[in-house]
Amino acid sequence: MVAEESGWDGVQFADGRSGDVFVALARAAGATKTVKLATGVVNPVVRHPAVLASAIASVGRLAEPGRMSLGIGRGDSSLHAVHLRPPGVAAFTEMLIELSVYLRGGSVGGAKGSHVPWLAAQGGCDVEVDVAATGPRVIEIGAELGDRVTLAVGAQPSAISWGLERARRGSQEVPVGAVVAMGVDDTTRDGVVKARGPLSVTVNFAAGALDRAGVMAGEDVAAAERVSQVYDYDQHARSGSPQAEVLGEATVRRLAVVGSPEACVERLNELAELGLSRIVVMLGTGAPSSDDFVAEIRRVGDAVLGHPGIKR
Repeated sequence: MVAEESGWDGVQFADGRSGDVFVALARAAGATKTVKLATGVVNPVVRHPAVLASAIASVGRLAEPGRMSLGIGRGDSSLHAVHLRPPGVAAFTEMLIELSVYLRGGSVGGAKGSHVPWLAAQGGCDVEVDVAATGPRVIEIGAELGDRVTLAVGAQPSAISWGLERARRGSQEVPVGAVVAMGVDDTTRDGVVKARGPLSVTVNFAAGALDRAGVMAGEDVAAAERVSQVYDYDQHARSGSPQAEVLGEATVRRLAVVGSPEACVERLNELAELGLSRIVVMLGTGAPSSDDFVAEIRRVGDAVLGHPGIKR
């Protein structure tokens, strides 16, 4: 697998964008040996928590221990496609609790309650739950109930620091990561073009929480409002989409990691030093071809992850 060969620590598979995510994970588990694998991310609405537990535990059996994790959030594009809405915070909390019970092989509602029979028979499984979170309450809940939490608040240090502080209210020990959009190119302008697509995803659902927290510049708030007004879910995360095109260069440079390999390494190191346990990178290519995306994975692995200055 290209990512494993190019020095990536892990790969996340998007839900509902190009086939079933668990089928993709199963194939990846058989084709790789060391790279970590995860959903990025599923939600507990289109699949019941019991279904999620059974699915991730099943593919987890195909990989070495510790390689598989379940990335879960309240939901965005996959819910929109079937005209469903994300659960409220209280409902999401209950779903996370149920998911944890199923994964441990337990029964929800008591000894004779709802359960996954095969997981109950084998005493559960060892798969981490990674909660993707943007708003303050979900960040705290994710830190309290998950094995780790991944902030989806952009790449500006002020937002990352805010998210870390909120996570520590839920748990002082849980590892906290962050997902950031990145465009790597010799010129910052070309890097901005690459990062616009993936950044538009985060901006679309994070702007409200960051604006209320006071960690987003007024110019970026206005840009986020434009993104939400024109957002086309059929072009979710794509460069060249209407939502990507309304993001100005200054906003992208603040909210994403862009520029030369050296500039991106410096920015990633800066974010890691804030206290993040890991950084999940969303790459953009500026081109629609899957071959271009695979080539970008290899190039960024060599130029950024293989850079002598990167802190791993």
